[in-house]
Amino acid sequence: MFKKIKPYLFILSIGLNIAFVGIWLFFACSPVRFFGHKSFKSGAHDFYRQRLKVSEAQWKRLKPELNSFFERVKQHRERLSTARKELLHLLAAENSTPREVEEKKNEIVELHSELQDIFVAHVRTHREVLTPEQCNRFFKMLRRKFPSRHHRPHSKRPGHKYK
Repeated sequence: MFKKIKPYLFILSIGLNIAFVGIWLFFACSPVRFFGHKSFKSGAHDFYRQRLKVSEAQWKRLKPELNSFFERVKQHRERLSTARKELLHLLAAENSTPREVEEKKNEIVELHSELQDIFVAHVRTHREVLTPEQCNRFFKMLRRKFPSRHHRPHSKRPGHKYK
């Protein structure tokens, strides 16, 4: 009986291997990446061309803003990461005062606020450059990427928690 099944198992194995390699190649070679992905910066032109359908003139206005945005966000995230590590060190230290911890927490809140300001300025630049239809697509993409937890429908079941 095994002799009858053996060729079918071999064909199934080859088919699955081809499928896995094909899926891996699709994701590895895809030019369009997600907004937060490391290679989005290099694939930004394709993203804006394919999804938002920007013109060359629009791209020339958006490209410097995108490069500046990515650099500012990178620097801010590094500062934020450093401040969080410092907060952990303060919390772990036996000789830290509550005032020092509070000051570090306030610094982290301020960095978050500055990061939000950078994002808002970035989005406003897009609103100035993009057409209304492109803006709709851009904001639709942002809503999918950053869903609001505050606008989910409430469950009437007691003890229900969002996933």
